[in-house]
Amino acid sequence: MLAHLVVPLEVNGTAAKPLEALRLPHHVESWSQFYTTLGAATAARWSFLLDAQLDPARSSWTVLAGYFCHIASALYHRCPDQVLEYLRQHGPDQVLECFLRFLGTRCIAELFATLLCAPDPEHGLFRVDGLILRLVQHLSGDVPPSEDPNENVSLVLKTLITQACAKKLYFASAVVDQMSSAVVVEQLVSKACVEPAELASMAKAAASVLVGAVSQILHATPNPALASRGPNLLQPFEEEEGHGQETESDGDDSRRAAGIALVQHICQHLPALCDSFLGASEEEGEGSPSAQQHLLDGQRLREAIVLLLEAAESDLCNEDLWNQLLQLATGSKLLEDTLSAHLALRDGSSSESAEVLGKSQLIADLRRARAAHEAETSRLCQTTQRSLKVADGPAAIEAMSLLVELARLQDSEVLQVLVEERVLSRGLRRLFDRSWGAVMLNAVAALCVEIIRSPEPKGKEAAEALVEEGHLLDRVAGVLRRQSEVREALSHRQDHKGELSMPQLAAPLRKICAELREASSRWPEVHMGLFNLDAWTEVILPDLEEFAQLEEEPLGGFDKLVNVGSVAIPGEVEFTPEDLRDIDEDFDTECLLNLAGEQMLQRQAQVAAQKAGGNEVEGTCETAPVELPNVPEEPGSMGNLEPGAGDTEWV
Repeated sequence: MLAHLVVPLEVNGTAAKPLEALRLPHHVESWSQFYTTLGAATAARWSFLLDAQLDPARSSWTVLAGYFCHIASALYHRCPDQVLEYLRQHGPDQVLECFLRFLGTRCIAELFATLLCAPDPEHGLFRVDGLILRLVQHLSGDVPPSEDPNENVSLVLKTLITQACAKKLYFASAVVDQMSSAVVVEQLVSKACVEPAELASMAKAAASVLVGAVSQILHATPNPALASRGPNLLQPFEEEEGHGQETESDGDDSRRAAGIALVQHICQHLPALCDSFLGASEEEGEGSPSAQQHLLDGQRLREAIVLLLEAAESDLCNEDLWNQLLQLATGSKLLEDTLSAHLALRDGSSSESAEVLGKSQLIADLRRARAAHEAETSRLCQTTQRSLKVADGPAAIEAMSLLVELARLQDSEVLQVLVEERVLSRGLRRLFDRSWGAVMLNAVAALCVEIIRSPEPKGKEAAEALVEEGHLLDRVAGVLRRQSEVREALSHRQDHKGELSMPQLAAPLRKICAELREASSRWPEVHMGLFNLDAWTEVILPDLEEFAQLEEEPLGGFDKLVNVGSVAIPGEVEFTPEDLRDIDEDFDTECLLNLAGEQMLQRQAQVAAQKAGGNEVEGTCETAPVELPNVPEEPGSMGNLEPGAGDTEWV
């Protein structure tokens, strides 16, 4: 039997014993007797957490914290009354401060959540009043590089909300009411809308708590396009049962009222959330006329350089070449200014040397103009990135998930704000900001789809506002056209030289466009607006039809199935010995069953004939003989059979 449980743990040069004096005396025969006789003073002396001045930055902290939490959790589940009595003597506020100080370690957060989620008041340790606000205020941007307490705080808060909505806490109503209060919502929104990139951890945690509160309190079914939620600290590998499946009669009136209050408080800050999550507005964004002109200038400069490089040196005096250059300069002020000086030189020079010099000089000037344009583009991109208040990565994903959950509620007040803030257009523009990952692309696509699927007044207004911004659909058509070109190039290439990457934007953009097509079938105004756009009729609709045909094809490809079906079936099929054995067994079984059926009918006829008279038996046997294979006929007539002689069963 284990004689000692405590091992001194060296921390900062001092011996910190997680559970001092926790020894199994030699006169105690069993652990049950030990736990029964264990007093409050020796139940759990949590010097590791409460007394010792520890440094979580040390490399040994994680290992020692794991040992302590394992022992403390075992003691709490074995003798909760003694442990809670000891902690109450230390003071609940002091214990709470100690947990918050070391909440950057996951095992400490799990132990904290275990103590928080008490099922009855007798096992409650911390004061309920102001508990949620205290945890929310602990979200901070001052995060050590070696740990992330913000994530653990968000997990603790979401665990409390989950347990409260499942009615597993004695203070469940208090958690729901505090979570939906105006003060808590304002604190979370302010922390989610921070601007510096260094505070991305705090923004992500605050947005994640808001998403969990909306989905749990309002019984919102999670969108399948969104990323799965974080783990439950009490049940890390178990899904919540009955989430989103309760009927209206099972709901609590106070909980529904808290959910309505939560949505109202969030709606008051929803414009600020949209500005923070979606970046610049339409006038300042990339879809503005100045930004579109900037993109057009860069494209025209590149095309002009390619055109001159492919032309011969003697083609500079050719009218067709200059007509093509002037056509590219239409609408591009930068290219027009670059060509104007060379046009004057061309009109005043006719020698061949001047032609060669003019072409080289023109290409050099175009390249210098393009280099300056690219530098300006880089500066604009950096300015745009600074204008986005939510950092890239997980923080942006949580922010978009919050907007998706709010749009999924189909609340009239929420939809009104989303339409007024032009969230559909700004969300679609957000896809073109930079190269996003698949999770972010799915979140933005889910947001756009939820807004388009809104009831008629709001969904129709959002779709019409998107159609009015025709340049966005032009960019969508450009991405789909690029994918078609890459797919065609991949089908014709003979080697693997170079890089041909399929645009990642094609799938979410196609999903949004398919939802727009469904909306056009419901609202004639949207249909007419889309029909007047060349990008919709010439590129997007054909791409959707082609993709629909591709989805309807059988698995493996239609051409393969056609080729297999057109092959002539040979006259003789080669069977393996196993196939022949199976065929023979099936054939033998069928023959035996048919023969047994015929014998049964014959026996019934014989019995009936014997009851009626012996002569009818001979007539019946002569008119309907049954030939038994491999069974020799015995001499004598059927009428001489003794009773019961024909009752032979065939197996």
